[in-house]
Amino acid sequence: MVEGRDAAGSIRAPSHTEATALLRVRGLRLQFGGLHVLDGVDLDVAQGAVHGLCGPNGAGKTSLFNCVSGLYRAQQGTVELDGVDISLRPAHALAGLGLARTFQHPCLDPRASVLDNALVGGHARIRGGALAGALRLARVRRAEASARARATMLLDWLGLADLAQRPAGSLPFGSQKRVELCRALMAEPASCCSTNRPAGWPTARWTRSPT
Repeated sequence: MVEGRDAAGSIRAPSHTEATALLRVRGLRLQFGGLHVLDGVDLDVAQGAVHGLCGPNGAGKTSLFNCVSGLYRAQQGTVELDGVDISLRPAHALAGLGLARTFQHPCLDPRASVLDNALVGGHARIRGGALAGALRLARVRRAEASARARATMLLDWLGLADLAQRPAGSLPFGSQKRVELCRALMAEPASCCSTNRPAGWPTARWTRSPT
């Protein structure tokens, strides 16, 4: 169980004031029947900062991520992103607001190429709607070309450029995790939540996105 508010259980990030927090969680409580999974969790994440959430299996780490990303609805508490309360926003709306995440097990289309899986993450940044897309208007073509260029750049940064045309399902687990991260970064998120550090990541290389 992840707990907050007291000296022993609080996971409030140190050295960052509330005024500078990009992601702010306050008093988050989640329970399944009689099982208390999150108990008054507070968390501050400053813009540009990297934080880790550590704990044993069953402690509530993924449940906290699921609440932040809209997959679970907490019984109590709030989640704010850049000052906007997103506690009741549906998961599909959060990408456009600047929140992205990866999952413990990769959620990719195994038959689609690595590049196409990455491009899915940029859908919230392509404006125009279904009609404009069907008519192949100039602004849609420009947006799609820009998304493809960004995806190609991110795949190269993540060491996946040579695999861009491979079916995602043919890649080993660690590479699939990197494809999923690429998809998340395609949304140009203000905050990105990642469950587990993908295998094969050279530590020094992943400190900052290239954009």
